[in-house]
Amino acid sequence: MAIFKPIEKDDFEITSTPVFKDYVLYSSSAEISHTTYVSGSKTSAIGEQYTTSGSMWSSLHQMFYHNSQSRNGEARYNDPGVSLALNDRPHGEQYINKFFPSGSVFSIAQSEFGERIVPGTFKITDKSSVNSASDGGTKIRDDGFGNLFGLNAEASRSANSALSSSENYCGNIFYNLGLAVITETGSYSGSVTYLEAGTDDYAVQYKGVNTIHTMETTVRIEPNEFNRSINSTAKTFISGSPTVGGNEGSDINESPILKPKLSGSGWSPYITSIQLYSSHRNTLDITSRLAPITEPVLIAHLPRAIQVPTDQTLTFKVRIDL
Repeated sequence: MAIFKPIEKDDFEITSTPVFKDYVLYSSSAEISHTTYVSGSKTSAIGEQYTTSGSMWSSLHQMFYHNSQSRNGEARYNDPGVSLALNDRPHGEQYINKFFPSGSVFSIAQSEFGERIVPGTFKITDKSSVNSASDGGTKIRDDGFGNLFGLNAEASRSANSALSSSENYCGNIFYNLGLAVITETGSYSGSVTYLEAGTDDYAVQYKGVNTIHTMETTVRIEPNEFNRSINSTAKTFISGSPTVGGNEGSDINESPILKPKLSGSGWSPYITSIQLYSSHRNTLDITSRLAPITEPVLIAHLPRAIQVPTDQTLTFKVRIDL
């Protein structure tokens, strides 16, 4: 029986599993940055180039908050071709009606959140205002729909300041990009404004997610399959076979056989590993008596040797993370 067997396409299955991780970043962390933006900020150099602050405002405006009038004079807030915010919205309503000449943005390195930030888990705590805000500092979190709002804010544009709405939300978070933008210029408390969040000592908490893709291969061994051993110590040559140079069975026409004690009807080999090969194999060179030159693309080692049954099907599941 050959030691190779084809595997059908139906025996391959790829599954995807999301894996979540908790993150906490501080103002001193290199993986997060806080930048204020101001519309129209330019240098005095020739050509009036934008400063970093002006470039940030322009980029945010173009990517998320553009409200130019076109196509019969209709506002284009809800055009995915204009606002990337629409491509990042979870199920719910994200408000993008606030974008003033100044604000701030928290930018998180992708290595610190994976594929995206999990909606509803993002929270900013600004400790620099702990002596000014009655609740122990400015606290901002997301509502799960891409909006940021202040927790226990004392001052807001609406009476229901603890809830996220089109009036009292204070910014946006774009989960896929790791960007949290503070757009509200009003007060968080009697002496602290939203724009002060992030200017000194702060902490950011959230969950990140990565998807692990796993390929599972089903390997079936039917009765009387793989009943030959490839272990060289289990083989011998026919007794009395010609010898050349004192090496028994070295004639090219002689083939090794299993040792007598391993050839009984009750004997079957043991499996110690499963090797998966590609479908392309080099041709056997008969003159050199070499096995086909093949390289396995995957080797699965069993925790213990398993004997091949002679009366039932043996099934293995081989999994690998892609």
